[in-house]
Amino acid sequence: MAASRPSSLAAFLLLGSAVVPGVDAGLRTASSEDKTAYELLCGTRLGMRKWIENPCGMFSPTCQKLDFKCDGDSRVEELTIGWHQDTFGLGSLTNLLAPRTGWPILDSLAEKVGTFMTFKIKKDLAPVEEPGQPLVTRYFLQSFGCDDPKDECYIPWPEYEPVREDGVKVGITRFYLAYSQEVPGHPEARIEIGQWATDHSKSNFTLLGTGVESPPELMFAGSIGTGCAKDTACDKPENHEVPVPFKEFEVTTTHLMEHPEGSGLFQLKSNTNKAVQEETVIHKFKENN
Repeated sequence: MAASRPSSLAAFLLLGSAVVPGVDAGLRTASSEDKTAYELLCGTRLGMRKWIENPCGMFSPTCQKLDFKCDGDSRVEELTIGWHQDTFGLGSLTNLLAPRTGWPILDSLAEKVGTFMTFKIKKDLAPVEEPGQPLVTRYFLQSFGCDDPKDECYIPWPEYEPVREDGVKVGITRFYLAYSQEVPGHPEARIEIGQWATDHSKSNFTLLGTGVESPPELMFAGSIGTGCAKDTACDKPENHEVPVPFKEFEVTTTHLMEHPEGSGLFQLKSNTNKAVQEETVIHKFKENN
């Protein structure tokens, strides 16, 4: 996949500084042998291709609408996707991310996003690969919490790190558009919201004493936590683009090392990484032209 994956914790921004609706998501380019995003989502239509949340009614306070701007102009490189609240609605996009997760770096997004979002994707944007689902085509739209909103970054999960002087919290929210042709003659559009958060503790030390020999620079001394077992790597959040269930992770990794440097003291360093993978929020839309 062509999207970048930052390799260090410092590469991630907190959600509060990354909310920039309406940015481009042009990271992938479709093969010439494939149907382009524009051809799939617009076909021969001109004007707005409109969708309404299914089910939806006058008394649905969070009823949503979706539209694709099908301009037909080859000089325009992007397809504009509008996602907004029905005129009968009483809430805002805050409702889309409810219930609250309990992780402030994720919950803060619901407070910052307004009642209308615009996504722009390249007309030839290639879909996210999803083996075994040829009738569902999924496109990455936008992220909050990555270096750049058009970056489909993954949640960090360091297995090895130097001394961590301070704790680090990361929150990532990613938006996808899925186009389903599973029911012949009745296509379905879906907005999918995936949220991940991590809490990486500062390094904690346990003094073991001094020895005849100098302490090692850094020696792995084991891990405990979610999925940890002898000779088996601990579980960690996976790099999902497709809908996933709720899951929590917590792993503490220890290293034997000299600390402070040059002191001759044997210390056991421990770092704890926690993460939550929220269940994917999915909004389904039926055509409403």
